Amino acid sequence: MPAETRRILLVEDEKSIRDAVAAYLEREGYWVTPAADGQAALDAFAKYRFELVVLDLMLPKVSGEDVCRAIRDASDVPIIMLTAKGEEEDRIAGLELGADDYLVKPFEYPELAARLKALLRRSLKTASDVLTLGRLSIDLTAQAQPCGRGRAQGVPCRRGARSHRQRVQVAHDAVALPGSRVLPHGAGGEGPRL
Repeated sequence: MPAETRRILLVEDEKSIRDAVAAYLEREGYWVTPAADGQAALDAFAKYRFELVVLDLMLPKVSGEDVCRAIRDASDVPIIMLTAKGEEEDRIAGLELGADDYLVKPFEYPELAARLKALLRRSLKTASDVLTLGRLSIDLTAQAQPCGRGRAQGVPCRRGARSHRQRVQVAHDAVALPGSRVLPHGAGGEGPRL
């Protein structure tokens, strides 16, 4: 199986829908682990690492709502609710429970695949996208970084692209030269390269 294959937990109690969705997603290149009830879903989630969960709400043994809560308490994995509950209140409740998207049955397979791809694109960051040096973490794909000093931890600071490039370069130089001191320009060092 290719390294880029994404593992998906598919939780659906209706066998015909579960089998059809699994077959379609497997043809799209996903590795699908099916679960027929809420308890089987929780067991599989505890045993394996998934990049995304497709979750029906009306499930035997443990409800889809409870499965969603349990998964959300343990992980930030994207969750798409796939359900016959299509009223506005149901969609809002599902999203407030922690689902990232909500698709009402009946649905078209290409739309489900497009939603999966969009969620995976936003949620999967490779280890090389985040550079960490001590307490400093820099998301190389974003220009807003969490601030410290005088601000709540994790509150994004809006800085320009130049400042972002400088922080990335300083962190890169410090990682590339372990044990070396990073000195600003004018203090004996050359400062960050831009």
